[in-house]
Amino acid sequence: MTTVPGNAASYYWQGLEADLPTPTNVAPNTICRAYTTDTHRWRSWSGSAWILEDQITPTPVDGHTTTENACNIAGYISIDVIRQSLQEAIDAVNNGKSVIQYGMGILAIIPGAELVEPAMIALYGLYSAYNGGTQSDYTDALADASLFARITCAIYSAIEADGQVDCTNFSAILTNLAAVTYTHSDVISTIHDYVSNLGCTGLMALQNPGSLADYDCTNCGTTGASGPTSGANVVVGTHKILSTTHTDTVVATPVEGDALVYRSSDWVHEAGVPIDSDTANIDSVDFTQQGGDVATPAAGHRRIYTKSDGVYEIDSTGTVTRIAPGINGATGATGATGTAGTAGSPGSAGATGATGATGPAGSMPAATEAVLLHDVTPLSSSWSNLLSQSLAAGHYLVAAQVSILNATGAIQEFNIDVYDGTNSLRTADADIPQDGQVSVVIVPFLLALAAPTTIYLRAASATTGATARYQGAFSTATATWLFALPTG
Repeated sequence: MTTVPGNAASYYWQGLEADLPTPTNVAPNTICRAYTTDTHRWRSWSGSAWILEDQITPTPVDGHTTTENACNIAGYISIDVIRQSLQEAIDAVNNGKSVIQYGMGILAIIPGAELVEPAMIALYGLYSAYNGGTQSDYTDALADASLFARITCAIYSAIEADGQVDCTNFSAILTNLAAVTYTHSDVISTIHDYVSNLGCTGLMALQNPGSLADYDCTNCGTTGASGPTSGANVVVGTHKILSTTHTDTVVATPVEGDALVYRSSDWVHEAGVPIDSDTANIDSVDFTQQGGDVATPAAGHRRIYTKSDGVYEIDSTGTVTRIAPGINGATGATGATGTAGTAGSPGSAGATGATGATGPAGSMPAATEAVLLHDVTPLSSSWSNLLSQSLAAGHYLVAAQVSILNATGAIQEFNIDVYDGTNSLRTADADIPQDGQVSVVIVPFLLALAAPTTIYLRAASATTGATARYQGAFSTATATWLFALPTG
């Protein structure tokens, strides 16, 4: 990208991110901009480097130096992005969740993930690697804190001089990750590919909360980095943010809204109270009723779940036991009395009375989530309701995906929206090629309802002939993952 010396001018370039040019002969007041067609980002030339125009640079807090900021970001990416994504993939596969359900879960718990365009490709690769690989390798990795300490150091070594992730040190991050030593090489390859698929701009978008984390990289090269090992442990001043209820590093008693954290091989309240103690104060647990038995757990584990007729347990050998029945049906009517035998010698036995009718089966409480799959033909130039859900007042996480098959013989525009009977809450649209099929997605958003409301998922096409297969979800959420940082 050669510019002409002389008067001020503007130059524009577009192409793949890997092919970004280096402007030369840049005259004073010359503007050079570049657009990368694969990542859809604009950059401006600073005179020595390309700077993302829509990227917020993570700023060190509490007087941290550049190297301290680099360490905090490296630890955050290692634990809260890489390890947490792997944990969610393992949980999703083990609980029979689809890759789209896994992806939506990640978008909800990792700040900034919904803004990263390659995120779904990267998450799909992580999900597929565990689902089709040696699963015990990945569960071993999750339990190995020293592995993620080395991953933290690998990232820190690449970004130490810059204090953050940028496109000049991204290749060094990938090189360092590939060189991390571990017993299971497939895990290292999967982690390397996950970060590679996120891309330079994707990892930059995810790093910002890392400035609030608290890690120590002084022992990189010997014992490895130290700091939080279970994620969601960022620091503001001297306080660790654990939930919207408790923000102190140490709290005295558990209260409603507390988070659960994993410490010393046990799940405990952030106040340090084990959940199997009398002071845990857990009033109830809401289970989603299953249509069949769940997957067999690993050795030494058992799973508790519910079906329409009660509560069940499955052990590591696949043995299923019903440990509590559902609500009993009504007692059947008593059969007719048998005919009396003749006097003298014992009479013949009376006929057995007819079996009474079986009472209705008991049921578990209704699940808090509704997911439907259906084929419809949208009405021409008007809305078709695909799904409706009557919701009580409260907070809900709402998302939808509609797969459109265009059989009209020409390209068609297709629209979907979430509608409350008066207003359109979220919309999405796409142009569907002739005889093509495209998924239109409304990404998860938080909906606050002040009063009972019926919510609709609707679809419309410019002409008839398209068929929509939709999957929508409405689920309650306490939104405890949202928090406000102090200002001033």
